[in-house]
Amino acid sequence: MKPKPVTYFDTPEISSAKQIQADKTLIDNYPLIQTLLESFPEIALILNENRQIVACNQNAIAGFGNSSLEQMLGKRVGEAICCIHSNEMGENSCGTSKFCAQCGAANAIKFTRENLVKAIEECRITIQSNGKQEAYDFLVTTNPLHLNGRNFTVFAVRDISNEKRRLALERIFFHDVLNTAAVINSISAILHEEEGEEFDILLQSLKEASDQLIQEIQSQRDLRNAEDGNLTVDIIPVKVNEILEKVYKQYSQHTLTEGKKLVLNKIDDSVFINTDKQLLIRSFSNLVKNAVEASNSGDKIEIYAALGKNCVVISVKNPTYIPEAIQLQIFNRSFTTKKGSGRGIGTYSVRLLVEQYLNGEVSFTSDKNEGTIFNIKIENRKDNLKQGL
Repeated sequence: MKPKPVTYFDTPEISSAKQIQADKTLIDNYPLIQTLLESFPEIALILNENRQIVACNQNAIAGFGNSSLEQMLGKRVGEAICCIHSNEMGENSCGTSKFCAQCGAANAIKFTRENLVKAIEECRITIQSNGKQEAYDFLVTTNPLHLNGRNFTVFAVRDISNEKRRLALERIFFHDVLNTAAVINSISAILHEEEGEEFDILLQSLKEASDQLIQEIQSQRDLRNAEDGNLTVDIIPVKVNEILEKVYKQYSQHTLTEGKKLVLNKIDDSVFINTDKQLLIRSFSNLVKNAVEASNSGDKIEIYAALGKNCVVISVKNPTYIPEAIQLQIFNRSFTTKKGSGRGIGTYSVRLLVEQYLNGEVSFTSDKNEGTIFNIKIENRKDNLKQGL
């Protein structure tokens, strides 16, 4: 007896090729349905009871990079669009993994199929396209369709990636950048009234605020260029401790770190890596900032590095555990645990920059007892600069 397929979310059963063809023929018998599908200004599909594609419009064929319906017939949405998690549980497993439980598209399809009512969900998805990963934000709408005693789901999707990018930029520039500019303005206004030690403290605060403002703007510029494929990198030998020290210095006296203990553990001073110094600093700084923000008063946050085979791993550790539902979405574009709309590009941008431009890898572990560690692994280590040049 065959073991029942495992699922963490939706049903794993699939329809036979014969049943798929029968479903397609049934829909073909209603020409009005195809006419209605073509009236959608975006991608529109019809899914059978096992969430497999049995009809679609021309927008779907073109949008999914196919030349005909036959290339999509019988596939599930994640498989058709090349979602990176579509085969997480094996072949034909789209909709059954832990990642699928957090997917807006999977949730909308499941809700409509089980309750026979309309559903609308936002979907953050990463797809594999032409050898690289691309992130999208979709607005998904599902509606029930009943034909000859069979239940189907009409699935429509609209790309809202540009809208999400605009919201993120508005949030950053109208909130974060404006707040930082206000700090600079306030300090500048009282700076001429102070002298001695107070003057030095205010001057340092002014420099920190201006550095933060510049970094925020540069980060957004780099992210946009990276997504457009126009980012230029400057790969040079860089001392690993210089990266660690720069980021540590940035946050050791930062207001975010008040009441918390930031610890730096350096490695041998002769270790270098080939990388873009500024991009790596900004990427690691982003992870450290997240770790500091997620920590409570009295917590210890550790910054350190370790040597691997022809690589270096730089890490930040804090004692806070990340719930599994958040772990499954942490690198998705637009996902955020912070309040307010338009957030959620931090860890996504780190992975994009490191993995597509710095020949590196971003990973994390989170354990209730050990806390959370974020890692950036950079290949091509060089011990001793003179020998590496």
